[in-house]
Amino acid sequence: MLFRTKSGTAAVTFLAAATALAAAAAGASCASQGEGTNETFTDGSADGTQPEASGSSSGSSGSSSGGSSSGCDADTMGDPFNCGSCGHHCPQGNVCSCGQCMAPCAMGMATCCGSCANLMTDPLNCGTCNNPCTNTGSGNVLGVPECAGGQCLFTCPDAGPDGGTVLTCGADAGGPGCFDPSSSAQACGGCGIVCPSGSCVNGVCQDASVPTVGYTTSTPTLPFIDACQLAGHSTSLVSQPYWQNTGTSTLPISFSFFGTAQTQYFIGSQGTLFFGAVSGLFTPSQPSACSTNWPPSGLVDPTQQYPEAIAFGDTNLGTGANGVCYGVTSADAGSSDAGGGPQFVVTWSQVTVNNDPGSSLTFSIVLTQGTNTIDFLYQTAIGGDGGLDSIAAGVNATVGLQALHIMPYTQYSCDSTFITSTPFAIRFTPQ
Repeated sequence: MLFRTKSGTAAVTFLAAATALAAAAAGASCASQGEGTNETFTDGSADGTQPEASGSSSGSSGSSSGGSSSGCDADTMGDPFNCGSCGHHCPQGNVCSCGQCMAPCAMGMATCCGSCANLMTDPLNCGTCNNPCTNTGSGNVLGVPECAGGQCLFTCPDAGPDGGTVLTCGADAGGPGCFDPSSSAQACGGCGIVCPSGSCVNGVCQDASVPTVGYTTSTPTLPFIDACQLAGHSTSLVSQPYWQNTGTSTLPISFSFFGTAQTQYFIGSQGTLFFGAVSGLFTPSQPSACSTNWPPSGLVDPTQQYPEAIAFGDTNLGTGANGVCYGVTSADAGSSDAGGGPQFVVTWSQVTVNNDPGSSLTFSIVLTQGTNTIDFLYQTAIGGDGGLDSIAAGVNATVGLQALHIMPYTQYSCDSTFITSTPFAIRFTPQ
C-alpha cells in the first residue's frame, strides 16, 4: 500500500494493521468505546498514532464528536482508537477518558474524566463519577462534606467559628446537622431542645413561652414544718433507693412556679419536687447533676426535663422507714412575713446518703399559696461520724429551682457544702 508523507512518497508495508487502516480510509464506522473503559490495543506504531493516508488532505480529518465528511462516527470521548479526535490512537495500554489518553486506573479505582477516583471515599466522585458531596447538614454550623461508603455525608467541626461547642444532632433537632447550642433555636443548650418561636440566646430559649419570673434567695430563720405531723398527710417512697418517684398527683393549693400556674406534681426520693405529670421524659437512672461549666454556666440540673424544686439533689440519697410525707396546712404555718394562705409541705424524713453510712437528714419543701414563695427547711443533717460532715452538709448536692430543661433557673448551691448548722432555711421569693 502506498502512503504519502510530508517528505515525499514512500512504500510502507503494513502487515497485521493493513485491513483496519483500509477500513478506516473507506469511511467505516469506528467501534464506539464508552468513557472510562480500560481496553488496551496494539497498533504497531511507536507513538500510538498513524501517518496520514495517501490521497487524504490535511483538512479532511474527522470531527471530534462523530459523523463528518470523512465518514468517522466514533465516540471520541471514550474510544482509545479515536481519542479526542477521529484517528487519534492512545498509546498501547492506555485508555481514553473524556477525550484524553491516560494510563488505566489501579484495581478498585474508577476512571473519571482523565483521573482515577475511589468512588467509596472521593468527595468529588462519590458513588459515581462527577458526583461532588456538598452536604453540610441542616444546623447553624456548617459541617464538612465527606464521602463514606459511596454516600455523601458530613462531619461536624470540633468547634464553632467563635471557638464554642458544636453538637452533632439528628432528627430531634430538625437534622441531621451541626448545631451551636448557645444560639441554635433547634438545639438550644442541647440536642432536641427546640425554641417554639425560634430564638436562642446563650443556650436559653428567648420566647413568650419561657417564664420571665425569677427568684431571689435569702436565709431567714423559719420554724420547721414536718408534713409527717400534719393531719391527713400521706406517706410514700418508704425505704426506697435513690432515684425513685411517686405517680402524678393534683396540687392541692393554687401555686405559680416561675410565673406559670401549676396543677400537678410528683415527688422524687432524691429531695426533689417536680411540677407537671410524669412522662417518658423522666429518666430515674440519670443523676441529678449541676455544673458551672456546662453551658449555660451554672445550670441547676441539666439531666431533667421538668420544672422542679431541688432541696437536696444528691444521687445517693435513699429514703428510710418514714419515707416521704406530704400534706397541707390549714393556714400559713411559717414565719409572719410569709403572708400567704395554705401551704403544701413535702418532708423527707430521716433519709440517708448511701455513700455516708449512718447519716440521717430530715428536710422539707414548703409551697405557700398567694405569695408563691418556696422554702427549703432543714431540721437535721447528721453525717456518718455523728456530726455535720461535708456529705451531710451537701458537698455532692444540687440545690435550687429550675423552670424547664436548660431554661431559667435559680441555683443556690452546686456540689458544695451549704448547710452550716441546723436548723437552716432557704427562701426563694418570686421577683
